[in-house]
Amino acid sequence: MSHFRLLPGLALSAAIAAAAMVLGGSGWLQTHGISALTLAIVLGLLVGNSIYPRIAAASCDGVRFSKQILLRAGVILYGLRLTLTDIGHVGIVGVLIDALVILSTFSLACLIGTRLFGLDRKTAMLIGAGSAICGAAAVMATEPVVRGRADQVTVQSPRWCCSAPSQSFSIPALHSQCALAVAALGGECLWNLRRLYDS
Repeated sequence: MSHFRLLPGLALSAAIAAAAMVLGGSGWLQTHGISALTLAIVLGLLVGNSIYPRIAAASCDGVRFSKQILLRAGVILYGLRLTLTDIGHVGIVGVLIDALVILSTFSLACLIGTRLFGLDRKTAMLIGAGSAICGAAAVMATEPVVRGRADQVTVQSPRWCCSAPSQSFSIPALHSQCALAVAALGGECLWNLRRLYDS
């Protein structure tokens, strides 16, 4: 594949990302818990259902590259922002709790999804990844790993972007109502986990 074939799709992906980041800097949107990730997915849905079918032949290679390579690289690089000092502040108990929550959430999503709800294994794994790790970004990054279909990801991503703003209101309310319990668990760590969830 010629690298020049990637340029239209890369330009389209970059334009959507840039627009989402600019809009995400709006004070009103930030106050209401609407992040650049949420806006990027909404803009992607709008473009994908309006002008994209007309330019798909020229831009599909670059869009696929952005989705499969750049997105995963971005998730990895974002994770590298965490230093050993940050992990040290959480402590071994916090790390073990995180590991337990991620493993149990992913396992339960796969088990309940396939056994109780009759979902196919790939869909259940995408739901598990989104629930256990960081929502929409995890779903999209997991798609090429589990060889999921685009429609399976399309159904999941808006779900996470709709749930994130609601959590921006509910978690602070719960934080103030359960101050003693949250303090015992490390309130700042839990609040930072919510902020990382919408990464």
